[in-house]
Amino acid sequence: MLVAQVAALLQCLVDDTLEFDGNLGVKPNRRDGVLVKDFVENSTSVWGGAMYIEGGTITIGNSLFSHNIAGKSESDCDNQLKLGTISASHNLSSAGCGKTAATGIATLASNGGLTQTVALASDSNAIDAASECPISGTDQRGTARPQGKGCDIGAYEHQVPLPVFSGFLSPVKAGIVNQLNAGRVLPVNFKLGGDFGLTPFVTGYPMVTVTSCPASSVARYNIPSSSTTTGVKASKLNYNALTGQYTYLWVTEKNWEGSCRRLTFRFTGENVAYSLDVEFVR
Repeated sequence: MLVAQVAALLQCLVDDTLEFDGNLGVKPNRRDGVLVKDFVENSTSVWGGAMYIEGGTITIGNSLFSHNIAGKSESDCDNQLKLGTISASHNLSSAGCGKTAATGIATLASNGGLTQTVALASDSNAIDAASECPISGTDQRGTARPQGKGCDIGAYEHQVPLPVFSGFLSPVKAGIVNQLNAGRVLPVNFKLGGDFGLTPFVTGYPMVTVTSCPASSVARYNIPSSSTTTGVKASKLNYNALTGQYTYLWVTEKNWEGSCRRLTFRFTGENVAYSLDVEFVR
């Protein structure tokens, strides 16, 4: 049995097989504290596929246990003789090391970095669920932690994909002053490369500001009234999953006639602003 003599943070214990007891163990009269990230695809013929204890104390926290196999006991962690103590906190395991099984996890694979890891799907219960973040500030691959509201359980920090703005689509034209009948509702169409929900904007956006109208010699594009609508009381964002297209229904006011407004978007995770200039006419 491998005795836990841990002086540094372990990130991952994977793909190992022993003939008797668990891959990480504690003998009597020892006390070892350890924060281990992933115990995946380990096996033993008898007790504790990932970890076995027969004395002393071992502390495991913020760790993910999955796909471990044991012949005669709990597949993840085992305290068969009740002579030692397993102190477990914020682990995902359904077999001895925690109360809740991990969901939304992949199998062991190369996901970047020097060693294999278990990737997390966007709906995994490991995301943002760790009680604390490691001192290193990175996951096993070197990816910065946290990527969300908190650190993820396990050796893999899920990276939220960032929106990729397509540019403003028809019926408006980018790079030119658009003319619109004041009081109409303008559908501002765009794509972000996927579904980012109905709150993809940075707080305070979309933003509408008054801007100076350009000289009459500057080219204009008159948005056809047939491409606009009425009857919408407040500006809102819609998403069409079939086309992958967002539509921001921009409600304008009749008293904007004779003025120019700039509609500006900024999306979460980006430091870029995208603006559309509109001149309002009768």
